[in-house]
Amino acid sequence: MAVEHYISSDSHILEPAQLWVEQMDKTFRAQAPRVVHNPPGYEGDYWLFGDREPVTAVQGFFAGASRKSYDEITDHLAKANYEERLPGSYDPAARLKDMEIDGTVAEVLYPTYPLGLMTVTDAPLQRELFRVYNNWLAQYCAYAPTRLIGLGLISVWDVEHAVAELQRCAALGLKGAMIVSIPRRATATNNAATSHYGPRRKTSTCPSACMPSRAMVLKMTGTIRATATPVCITRPNALSPSSSTTVSLIVFLA
Repeated sequence: MAVEHYISSDSHILEPAQLWVEQMDKTFRAQAPRVVHNPPGYEGDYWLFGDREPVTAVQGFFAGASRKSYDEITDHLAKANYEERLPGSYDPAARLKDMEIDGTVAEVLYPTYPLGLMTVTDAPLQRELFRVYNNWLAQYCAYAPTRLIGLGLISVWDVEHAVAELQRCAALGLKGAMIVSIPRRATATNNAATSHYGPRRKTSTCPSACMPSRAMVLKMTGTIRATATPVCITRPNALSPSSSTTVSLIVFLA
């Protein structure tokens, strides 16, 4: 029997170019990521954030019909305009129309540019970056909450703050969240090492957000492990301790 309808478990949105410039608290706004056209030494549209290397803003919407078409990527990066991305990447009404064309009934939505913000080691700054993103994503998904399944971003430098944001994401209607399960080692900013999680946080710590669910651990190597346990933020010792890029995906299932 042919499959006529699909659920995408790995779709992405493309964030507004001025999202953080417009929405971050004024304390952090001078550091806000933003899209700039032709920054010094680069050609095309790039995300600029602090003293980090510029990140191309347009690779996320390059797609070709064949492997040969990737010969065009250099030209695309230099000439494509971020504002020319498909409306469905930032407009939920337009996305539903695209989904109808594709036969997709629901999509789990991941970020694009903010994935790189997982490596921010300034804890208050990262929390603010993620707060702004989570607010915007929740508004996007509220247009069709049973079809647009958004995953928030949680900063884990401070577990109590992380639990609070997890609760807030649940209250906003987001269905899950992503965390770095093994953060980078201690810095002067966060004064913590990979064991900074401290004692295991039981589900009673965050009763409104934690529920029977499937916690999926997604590693950059592609290995997936799933356990049907209540979600909590906990010490990640069971994972690869040598990895600084391991990401946990926490999905809440009704």
